[in-house]
Amino acid sequence: MRIFLGCIFAVVAAWQTLAAEPNTFRDCADCPEMVVFPAS
Repeated sequence: MRIFLGCIFAVVAAWQTLAAEPNTFRDCADCPEMVVFPAS
């Protein structure tokens, strides 16, 4: 049971981190910053 709760806690913590930090990238130094949206 403790392992299960530990896994749930780890997943929730990782999910909050990913939700807080959008996945962004730039094609070049002068290009605008772009955000990756997940497919839905």
